[in-house]
Amino acid sequence: KIILVISGALTAIIATFISRVQSSIKSQIAYSSIAQIGLIFIEIAFGLEVIALIHISGNAFLRTYQLLISPSVVSYKIREQLYEYKPRIRNFEDSLPKRIENTIFILSLKEWNLDSLMYRYLWNPVKRIGGRWIWMNFKYIFYVIAMMMTLGIVLLYFSDKIDVEIKHYLPLFFSLFGFLIAIKAFSERDSVRKSWTLILFNHFAIAIAISFNEHFDWMHHVWYLSGVIVSWFLGLMIINYLRKREVWISLNQFHGHSFEHPKAAFLFLLCCLGFAGFPITPTFIGEDLIFSHIHYHQVSLALFTALSLIINGLATIRIYARIFLGPHVKNYHEVAKRSS
Repeated sequence: KIILVISGALTAIIATFISRVQSSIKSQIAYSSIAQIGLIFIEIAFGLEVIALIHISGNAFLRTYQLLISPSVVSYKIREQLYEYKPRIRNFEDSLPKRIENTIFILSLKEWNLDSLMYRYLWNPVKRIGGRWIWMNFKYIFYVIAMMMTLGIVLLYFSDKIDVEIKHYLPLFFSLFGFLIAIKAFSERDSVRKSWTLILFNHFAIAIAISFNEHFDWMHHVWYLSGVIVSWFLGLMIINYLRKREVWISLNQFHGHSFEHPKAAFLFLLCCLGFAGFPITPTFIGEDLIFSHIHYHQVSLALFTALSLIINGLATIRIYARIFLGPHVKNYHEVAKRSS
């Protein structure tokens, strides 16, 4: 609860400062919504679930309304500046020393260097770890993961005969293994099918890990894996469809194939959303069931499982972006340069 309160308070304070220096009204609305989410964290930590639920609903309605009227608000403010002069009102920052005020202003413009910190201490190490698997091609990775999955299923079948001490570490072991699979999927830069299939294997590793944790109903597996398997299969069909019609598709650059294949881009986006656990497949409910089987004292298991799902979502959207977004690789038509 202490960690939740501290993280919520820091989120609310930093997001409020950042929102106050934004030049676009839509970015102001976005960061203001983040600040409200920080306050919701604090409410949840204090056990005020009903207030948090009302806060979430009210914030959603308010931000939607603000986004809808944001163009009109900008035009009204411009007219007010021309016809109705109002002197500047003193605010909280004016009560601070000028040096501190300028420091907070610059930090807020740079978003408190959160992007650089994330890249330095999270994403770059993750990419380095995944890059160490570059010597393993699709066939070798498939063999290793298939052996681990088979081992997990066999151990599940004979789980009653496994020593209690060994069984205690099996959920963490398979969760860590799934986390490494997710890292490899995120850092893959060559084969699209390899990265797409590794994300599927990560979901299987998570399911096996939670099965060792306690009695996990097989119906929960159906809820969790049904949407994942369908999304993977349909996405793989779309990838093969593009491979037959394009010279080469990789994750090393943006290809912009939505220009020639808009329907395939839309269908693949739906597959990505289902693969990432969005509420369009039963996987969305299955992920909640999975976390309900993790106990309070299993911090490491919850950490690796949550990180795996987060990296899975990023790897999935990365695949979609590299295949369908960006400048089109073919130059028989006008192409907007990235600098424009």
